[in-house]
Amino acid sequence: MKGFRDALDDCELLDLGYRGSPFTWCNNRDPPATTWVRLDRGLANLNWVQKFPAASVEHLDVINSDHKCLLLTRESRGDQCFQRKPFRFEEVWMSDAGCEHTIQAAWGSSISGSAIFRVVEKLKTCKRYLGDWSRRSF
Repeated sequence: MKGFRDALDDCELLDLGYRGSPFTWCNNRDPPATTWVRLDRGLANLNWVQKFPAASVEHLDVINSDHKCLLLTRESRGDQCFQRKPFRFEEVWMSDAGCEHTIQAAWGSSISGSAIFRVVEKLKTCKRYLGDWSRRSF
């Protein structure tokens, strides 16, 4: 680790810190052999840090990887003028027949592309249809 720190000093790089989980890598072994460490880092020189003082690095969970994804945001997330609320499926919607019809309409839409692309696009369509339906019905 000392060699890594010396390299950062020689290159005049600063660790940008992080938000989220303190670890970025897991060996994916069952306890007690599980190992979690922070291998991945956002680094920048002083000029970059001064140019983007509100920048932040966030550790994000990903599927099918032993590393977390690093999301570098140049502006503070609090500075954004509008933040959309995340989509949440509400259990109460299932008590209304309109919910099932809305999902069937969205899922029945014709989309071309690879299988995974079609699934992603149908999920986006379903989200949009359900949001519109919910605003009209509830």
